[in-house]
Amino acid sequence: GWSEVYLKDMRNRLGRFADTFHCSLNQLTPQKVELFFDQLRGKSPRSFNNFRRAVGTFLNYCRRREHLPWEVDLLRKIETRTEQPSEVAIYSVEEFSLMLEKSSEKLLPVLVLGGLCGLRTAEIQRLDWGAINWQERYVGIRGRIAKTGDNRLAPLSGNAMEWLRPYMQRTGRVWPEAASVLNRAYKELAEVCQIEGGWRRNALRHSFCSYRLALTQNIQQASIEAGNSPNVLKR
Repeated sequence: GWSEVYLKDMRNRLGRFADTFHCSLNQLTPQKVELFFDQLRGKSPRSFNNFRRAVGTFLNYCRRREHLPWEVDLLRKIETRTEQPSEVAIYSVEEFSLMLEKSSEKLLPVLVLGGLCGLRTAEIQRLDWGAINWQERYVGIRGRIAKTGDNRLAPLSGNAMEWLRPYMQRTGRVWPEAASVLNRAYKELAEVCQIEGGWRRNALRHSFCSYRLALTQNIQQASIEAGNSPNVLKR
């Protein structure tokens, strides 16, 4: 029941772990596992911790299936690294208004769903037009396309409705092309609009979360709509 994004991440990280050893599970030792993580020292603290989390998930699975004794802790020599909080980038009202005005017909729905409805870029890329309930005014995010694997309803505000009205009869994928094409369209739009520093990664969603929380003054509501925990939203 996990999302394909999560499964792909686990396959990549655990695939690298498996390729490093090519041995039976009972031949692993904390010292051997430490050597694997020594290869990751150059990665960012967040990436390092994500590898540790993935391997830990795998080892706990092995314990539950009795492939590994509960008292064996292969990660005991691997400490998590301190992650420095990154500055959250958002768009000003003027910047976002200009991007909506200058956007191509193809890119516009992506901007609206990200900036005014709070969808993640990856969710928009997997979203069908049929997921939008125009009458009840919400976007239904199924667990299979969500990062967390949970269903949620994203609000379709009045201004989002107005921008998306010309698309109400559309079918199929909201963004039918590759992720690389979308990233290029983002960057080109930022250049046309002369956005300082260029396109800001995740800034559409961060803008939604920031403005929505300021508007509603209800962190529980905003976190449910965005599909995040209140603690993540505060950060």
